[in-house]
Amino acid sequence: MHCQRQSLHNELHARPSLYFEEPAHVYHLAFIGDPFECKSLVEKLCHSPIDPLSVQGISRLGGHPLKWEQHAEFFTVTWVVPSEDGLRNWTESPRIL
Repeated sequence: MHCQRQSLHNELHARPSLYFEEPAHVYHLAFIGDPFECKSLVEKLCHSPIDPLSVQGISRLGGHPLKWEQHAEFFTVTWVVPSEDGLRNWTESPRIL
């Protein structure tokens, strides 16, 4: 077997899911960047340190769940914000950066 089989298997199957009540606005953003840039952005957004060995996690931004995932050549951020108006009025993407 491949020497990294267990590590690769764990990375593939260990991605956390976000569970939320509807209605909600779900913002899913992808960024090209390395692991350092990913962790720096998440720490800046959430005002909390990230485990340097983590490749994904769930934190909070503005009181709402924020999920981040580091991939080989990019990383993603998913942010869920409950909708006050039942999704009748879609708003612009939030200015979080």
